[in-house]
Amino acid sequence: MKVFLHLLVVCFITTYSISALAQRPLVHFFNPSDSSDLFWAHVTDVMQTASDDLGIDLQVSYAARSRLGMTKQFIEVAESARKPDAVLFPVLKQNGVSMLELAEKYRIPAFIFNAGITSEPLEPRTKYKFWIGQMLPDEALAGYDLAMCLFDTAEDKGLYNENRQLTAIGLDGTLADFAGSFRNQGLNKAIAERRNVVLKQTAPANWDLNQAKDKTVWMVSRYPNTNVLWAANDEMAIGAVQGLESIKRKPGIDIVIGGIDWSAQGLAALKEDKLSCNLGGHFMEGGWALTLVYDYLSGIDFATERVSFLSRMSVLHSNNMALYLPLLSNNDWSLVNFRSLSKKLNPKRSKYNFKLESSLSP
Repeated sequence: MKVFLHLLVVCFITTYSISALAQRPLVHFFNPSDSSDLFWAHVTDVMQTASDDLGIDLQVSYAARSRLGMTKQFIEVAESARKPDAVLFPVLKQNGVSMLELAEKYRIPAFIFNAGITSEPLEPRTKYKFWIGQMLPDEALAGYDLAMCLFDTAEDKGLYNENRQLTAIGLDGTLADFAGSFRNQGLNKAIAERRNVVLKQTAPANWDLNQAKDKTVWMVSRYPNTNVLWAANDEMAIGAVQGLESIKRKPGIDIVIGGIDWSAQGLAALKEDKLSCNLGGHFMEGGWALTLVYDYLSGIDFATERVSFLSRMSVLHSNNMALYLPLLSNNDWSLVNFRSLSKKLNPKRSKYNFKLESSLSP
């Protein structure tokens, strides 16, 4: 039976490999937002660069945050004159299972990235055979790394009290979201490890700048000795900066603040030293996922290594900004070399190396 299943998988892979080699692979990306969303615009631009590097025809649909809209788009694409060789998408409002059911129905290899299935424990290539893989940001590690960077920075600045303790508060996103829940877990893990840090309170600000501004003023009024503020994204970090300035606190001087996303506002605040730490780089996942799909369609199955990948965000601070700013300030994705990451195009490569630093290398 095991031999039969192995042969079945080999035949399945070979079918798509032959199809892809007959012409440029056609891959469809279901963008969960719209073209005005800066984060997802970065993701799409990176994927277009990757598709150009790898020789893929990339199509993009925009769901405008509509779960039903994305489902309809999948059906339209699957029933079009040329069915795509593969599809990529993040889970939107827990639509992962319904999207995978469509992939099974239309027999299209599907790859999930950025946001995964949380409604039930599922792994690629188990219940859904056409779900070939997934790549998700290690959100818990991001929350942890952000907290540790802030604690280290606050200590370097000598912001601790007479007992060498730091006082921290936090701004949560939406804890029902994949990112919000796991980033918060990372914060709590860091607090448990750093016994000299007292976390006074976290408050939900739902990823929103204005809510974060108000919640920051409220919490700092309650805990005036606060010297560390952890925010689960850049929007809330910027709101925190504005809130603190409104009550005459000095971000970056008497309180350190950090966020996640590498947004334009976040990077500007980092350059002005109003933010001390900023995590990001997960917009690269679309390009990395596309590299895996390219190899898969070319007959090099990434499953020999794994089918589920976790990507680690990079920490940006004053000491390493020079490495990333040329790319991030100009959105010059041509600096990224995706061909160097492919096993198909680099037969000597034994393991994938999906780090932003590696993607910037020649």
